[in-house]
Amino acid sequence: MSGFAGFFGCPFLDLARLRQVHRLLSSRGGDGAHAVAWNAAFERSKSDMCHALLADRFATRDPLPAAALPMRNALGNIWIVFDGYLADTVALRRELQGRGIRFQSQTDAEVALYAYENWGTEAFSRLNGAFACAVLDLYTHKIYLARDRFGLRPLVWWSQPQQFAFASSVRALAAGLPTWSLSATGIDAYLAHGYLPAPLTLLEGVHLLEHGSLCEFDFKQGHTKISRFAEWQSNSAVNLDQRWQSMLGDYWRTDVETAVDLQPTAASIALAAYAGQRWPKQVMAV
Repeated sequence: MSGFAGFFGCPFLDLARLRQVHRLLSSRGGDGAHAVAWNAAFERSKSDMCHALLADRFATRDPLPAAALPMRNALGNIWIVFDGYLADTVALRRELQGRGIRFQSQTDAEVALYAYENWGTEAFSRLNGAFACAVLDLYTHKIYLARDRFGLRPLVWWSQPQQFAFASSVRALAAGLPTWSLSATGIDAYLAHGYLPAPLTLLEGVHLLEHGSLCEFDFKQGHTKISRFAEWQSNSAVNLDQRWQSMLGDYWRTDVETAVDLQPTAASIALAAYAGQRWPKQVMAV
């Protein structure tokens, strides 16, 4: 688990604001907080900031500096921040190595980074697992946010004309904005249902990216576009079983016990139920 945030076209950025965002992301990370900032022309800058990527990583696989987030490709024109895991990392890594990619770390973030470099936005439909990520493409002047098929990792976003921001939590996002206000629609929905149906949040103008969705922000046009990269093809039990196995199969290819942190959400309960049925000797809920 990691936390990340990004602010683009935001001349109100300063070091104090970024430190506050990092503080609120720390509960999702703890193994390395880093930030990259640019001026309006996308030149690296720490004083005249207009764009920034932040991440606080929880290093479960590779603690070395090469695995730090935000991460860039070899050319330096594509950046990524990433939260979660990929179930098909081994197969994707081998395929990308066959295309000449030389990986510098053992992280899923780097696999997702070079998947995008090679396949563009089609890469997101090839990723299986529980993840949320943001890709900054300095060549096309676009940002892409993606969230896994089941929505197991959180990702919220906000936009104004020529401005775009996102984060792993509403609190971290709000800390980086100049102003914010409560959403009457969000409050009404929460009081009516006892939860917030996506894409609503409790803050006005802040949206939860829905599962299997892609949010694109174009710097040249200054607007956002939402699309789906993953759809349910069938409601059959066979199809559901295949999708769970595809997402989790590689993750539990081990003989050691695995704990499932059971949360009061439909996705968490479904994950725990499926994993317990599929791997009864390995999985325990906590």
